[in-house]
Amino acid sequence: MVGNAATSNKGNTVNSGNMMHGAAARNLIGDFIEAPGRWNDQDVERISTECSHIVFVAANGIRPGAPDDHPFTRNQSIITENILRTDLPVVVFGLGVQSKLGKLPAKTIPSATLRLLEVLSERSKEIAVRGHFTAEYLNDLGIKNTKALGCQSCFYHATPKFTAPKIKAETNNIAFNYTAPNREKNAVSMAIRGGFSMFGQEETAETNLLNGDSQFFDQSPKLRKFFWRTNISRKEYADWLHQYFCRFYDMPSWFEKMQAFDFSFGTRFHGNMVALQCGVPALWVVHDTRTMELCDYLALPYMMRDDVEKIRDISQLLEAADYGPFEKAYGENYARLFAYLQTSGMAHSMPVP
Repeated sequence: MVGNAATSNKGNTVNSGNMMHGAAARNLIGDFIEAPGRWNDQDVERISTECSHIVFVAANGIRPGAPDDHPFTRNQSIITENILRTDLPVVVFGLGVQSKLGKLPAKTIPSATLRLLEVLSERSKEIAVRGHFTAEYLNDLGIKNTKALGCQSCFYHATPKFTAPKIKAETNNIAFNYTAPNREKNAVSMAIRGGFSMFGQEETAETNLLNGDSQFFDQSPKLRKFFWRTNISRKEYADWLHQYFCRFYDMPSWFEKMQAFDFSFGTRFHGNMVALQCGVPALWVVHDTRTMELCDYLALPYMMRDDVEKIRDISQLLEAADYGPFEKAYGENYARLFAYLQTSGMAHSMPVP
């Protein structure tokens, strides 16, 4: 098992949403061993002897226009080298392109990324990608054996039939998440004024404030723009964080906290997916191709970020959380992921649909 982990080191600012991505993949497969880092001879011997497949849990690994020396390419080169030191087939989860909405992604990617994709294609019967946008982009790069499957986090509990939660008549306890407060100023202001709980994922400045750093406002250009564009004071924002901000470094703790809520919304895909898997209705706020692609494929309820910025009442968000299309699509989506794992030949824990 390589790629996104199912836990995170306490105190770091790496996107904790990747834990949900990683934990879901681990829930869906059979026995496995963790194999991070560069493999030595002993690692290669053990993996080649004890394992039937290499599982690569990917996420935003394809970044059009990034330079060859981008920091993430070093890890991609290591993964490629590791795979080539064995004869094992590879099973991929959740691979996707990261780009801005409304702009065509660059036609070039780092050479290390392209080489990894070529090796994955050679070693995989099919490569699971999160949607048709990614599949088409990879096809143009010459990677033809892709299969759109959404995100495995939607199938965290490996349940062939999933009854989506309903909006309660009284919805009082609301969970919220954001990516860029300066671009989500209306939603953030609504959360502050409404006393919504903020579930963080990679908020460095906010975490620093809670750790006693009084200069945190000056560390974040996004927050400086937020204060300039709203009538929220710095004290009001800081008081809200102290009372309502939470962040988790393991999935059980995150699940336990989320189960107490009536509704979740925001731009964090996995933050809302945690809510859904806890039986809490969620509304995704789409702000990039990643969220758009996943919501479209899985038929999740969403609103565009620009539309959310125009609303003034939480009731409009609740009305948009229509799970009819999701429930209708879920069975077929589950069956496609099941078939993907069956085709791979790898042992897994998904019940027959």
